[in-house]
Amino acid sequence: MNKLGSNILLFYMKLSGLMPWWWLHYKASVLAFVMTHIKGYRSKVVDRNLQLVFGDNRHKGSFYKNFCDIVVESLKIFSLREEEARHRVDFVNAEVLHKLYDEGRNVVLAAGHMANWEIYGLALPGLVRFDTGAIYKKLSNEVIDKGMKISRSRAGMTIMEMSESRKWMDARKEAGSGPTLVGYVFDQSPPSPNRAWWTTFLGVETPFFAGLDNYTKRYDAAVVYAAVKRTSRGRYELDFKLVLEDISSVEKGEVLDRCLGLLEEEIMKEPGNWLWSHNRWKHLRPEGNILHKRKFCKFESWT
Repeated sequence: MNKLGSNILLFYMKLSGLMPWWWLHYKASVLAFVMTHIKGYRSKVVDRNLQLVFGDNRHKGSFYKNFCDIVVESLKIFSLREEEARHRVDFVNAEVLHKLYDEGRNVVLAAGHMANWEIYGLALPGLVRFDTGAIYKKLSNEVIDKGMKISRSRAGMTIMEMSESRKWMDARKEAGSGPTLVGYVFDQSPPSPNRAWWTTFLGVETPFFAGLDNYTKRYDAAVVYAAVKRTSRGRYELDFKLVLEDISSVEKGEVLDRCLGLLEEEIMKEPGNWLWSHNRWKHLRPEGNILHKRKFCKFESWT
């Protein structure tokens, strides 16, 4: 898409976000029905993933309802006021973050692709005293990418790629700045199966980036898990759970292992709220690559 077309699309996205919540959710319901029963977004990937984990696709409808809500709510974020964002998110166990700040600790806030994980970018900075940042994967369309970054960072959270986040953290460390909190969505699929950390997730052999463990050790950061729960349409609960406070002596892969266990708990409670359209299991483990056993939070079954 050329630059003019991208700017027109961005304008339309922002304009659509001015619509009231009820209208956006009505459109989401219609779209979810179409995707479930007629033609779904990446339906082959969704079906394959659900079959692999559950043995059937009974959660397909709830996934598309969740997915379409995320789509329209992402449009709303362009115009959403910070005060309203905080009103729409209930924070549970926020004292975990306050205590770590008082102790002068950096924090990595780990989360998965559950429900609307984006909305906390506007709601969280007003809750905590940390300087906040979030690691994201850059969009291929530069115009849309720039527009999304601006809209999601206007509450004070710095949105950056992994390489940028390291420079940001290193600069703050050298300057002796105060504690930082960095949001890290850790259930992305790495492009190279040969360089990935292989373990089991939801009972399936799965590759992951090793970055979560490496990042926390590099900055001696406490690890807090953010469990995202939809309480009603357009309203969420963010539950902070301390995973590891001292990571100096943890085993390699332990941070990821523990966070995967918490993500599996979320998915078991609300299977449709995870991002099943992500081509998570497109790679098979290459011959010779170690499958690391789950030692700390082992997924057993759905029963």
